Order: sequence, then structure tokens, then C-alpha cells
Amino acid sequence: ELPGGNAKRFSWDLVKDIKTYKPWFLSGGININNINEIKNYAIPYGIDISSGVEASLGKKSISRINSLFQFYDSK
Repeated sequence: ELPGGNAKRFSWDLVKDIKTYKPWFLSGGININNINEIKNYAIPYGIDISSGVEASLGKKSISRINSLFQFYDSK
């Protein structure tokens, strides 16, 4: 069994047709190379970008976080 934060992407097709009024988060290997694809599947309440913004194991990079959101907002 894989623990969280392993940068393994799951099939986002599973959420493509989700219809709910409850807030939900999308996770699974999200990084700057694939974040824009989220818009092709669904619009979640939030995203979990844990390992997708790490500079090294367990260390988050503020510049990677900022770049990721700037890229997402610009598309």
C-alpha cells in the first residue's frame, strides 16, 4: 500500500463526471507539469500538492508553490 505524498498520480478520469455540492479535494501527483489538466476533469474545492512542490524529500519549495499557482491562474 502506498502512503500519501508519493507523487503517484491516480486516474483523474474517476472524478470527471463528479456532481456534488460538497467540497472535495483532488490529489495524486499534482505538479506544475500537469496542474492545468485538472481543468479538463473537474473543478475541485482544493488541490493537494504535497510532494509536487518539494525541493527535496519533505521540504516544500515556496518558489515551486508560487510558480504552480501562477501557472494555474494564467491558463
